[in-house]
Amino acid sequence: MTQDIDNDKRGRKKFSPASLVPAPMGPELMKKDDKLQSLTRAYVTAFSIIAAISIFGHVVTAHITSRQRDNANVTFRITNLRSLVDEVASQASTFRATGNSFDDSLLGSDINELQQKFIEAEASGNDDIDRIFHDSRYLISKSLKIFVQRANDVGRYERTGHPDQATASLKALTDQQRILGLNLDQALRQYRTHVIGEIDRAYSLQLYGVLIILLTLLLEMTFIFRPLVKNLAEYHRSILHLALTDMLTGINNRRAFMQLARIGLAYYKRHKTPFALVIMDLDHFKAVNDTYGHKVGDLVLQHYTSLMKKTLRANDTLGRIGGEEFAIFLPQTSPEEALAVIERFRKCVASTPCPYKDADGMPQNLSYSSSFGIVAVTQGTWALDELIVKADEQLYKAKDGGRNCAIMTKV
Repeated sequence: MTQDIDNDKRGRKKFSPASLVPAPMGPELMKKDDKLQSLTRAYVTAFSIIAAISIFGHVVTAHITSRQRDNANVTFRITNLRSLVDEVASQASTFRATGNSFDDSLLGSDINELQQKFIEAEASGNDDIDRIFHDSRYLISKSLKIFVQRANDVGRYERTGHPDQATASLKALTDQQRILGLNLDQALRQYRTHVIGEIDRAYSLQLYGVLIILLTLLLEMTFIFRPLVKNLAEYHRSILHLALTDMLTGINNRRAFMQLARIGLAYYKRHKTPFALVIMDLDHFKAVNDTYGHKVGDLVLQHYTSLMKKTLRANDTLGRIGGEEFAIFLPQTSPEEALAVIERFRKCVASTPCPYKDADGMPQNLSYSSSFGIVAVTQGTWALDELIVKADEQLYKAKDGGRNCAIMTKV
């Protein structure tokens, strides 16, 4: 809420407590509820998209991690086999050259290790290794078996004293080593290229997911959060307006009037500007309800309020504080001005009947009047309750004096 301040003819800041009440919001609360529900559904949809893409991103990350782990495992196993193939070939050549039993033992150990690693690789259950070993372009599984057989032949012929066969087997082993080494290297390169391409595609999907999330957040901020905050603010103002407004007449209810009157009283205490508080009600209003019914009584109250709005000044604070009881706070108003303002309103009420339709639907006019109790404050320190009591006392005097009049006291 903001405080309206303008300048009077003397250049003094002018206070208007009436402007502190929130203005009506226009659209009905039910329509605002529909807007909020639509925005809420849009928010839930956007949140679901973000959640789904986040889960997808987690799955992609897990896949990338898995493929990197597989790549490391496959690379290690094939590289190890490649190293053992070279070691077996080298040791077979050494044993053929020396015929030493120690070299024979090392050759046997290397062959056993190569066979063991080969068996472990095949039994690992890794689909990538299985595809590499049985790829028709390389036939690595078959080539490894042939290589092991050639290595065993070199050792066997060397141990049994068949140097020519040992030399021939060593040559065949060397040829097989070259072919097997090339196949292992090529298979490993192709596998790495495939895995890197797969990981790159996964990273691209991950990047697209992040971009979609950012775009969704941007759209959410633009088309959901901003309107949602705006509608919530309007909804809050509407609720506040309903809480402070009399639903029948559309002016301040008792709570709002008391709050605004206290603000006006505080302004008076700071600036020592005179003001007036008025309590009034409609004369013989119970008879109106009893004779014409409450529907006509409500029309009279609304008619009375419309005259009040037309007659009184823009910076005067109006309020309905009871059934047919109303109050007015006249800020920065001298006693003479206050009496003139209320007299003008009283005469307007007395001379302007309320139109209505009777039971037969025929247009009718109902004349009524109002009595006023005014307390004009020019000095001293007063509590609002004290001023209301004094205004009430003047109102009772007006009623005792014949009604349709305004009685004022100065304090």
